[in-house]
Amino acid sequence: MKLIKSFFSEIWSLFVDDPLFALVLAVWVVAVRMLLPVIPKFAAGPVLFAGFAVMLVAFAYRQAANKKNPSS
Repeated sequence: MKLIKSFFSEIWSLFVDDPLFALVLAVWVVAVRMLLPVIPKFAAGPVLFAGFAVMLVAFAYRQAANKKNPSS
C-alpha cells in the first residue's frame, strides 16, 4: 500500500507544483464552461485566456512574495 501511495504522490508532484493554483484553474475552467450559454461564442476563448493570465500573474506574484519573505 505504501508503494502505491508513493507512486501516486510522485505522479501528482510531477504535474502539480501548487495545489491551490491547480484548483483555481480547474474552477475557472468549470465556471467558463457554465457561462458559455451567456457569453458569445467568439468571446469564450479570450475570457478563458484572460482568466488564466490573471491567475498566473497573481500566483507568480504570490510565489515571489513568499520567496522574498519566507516567514509569511
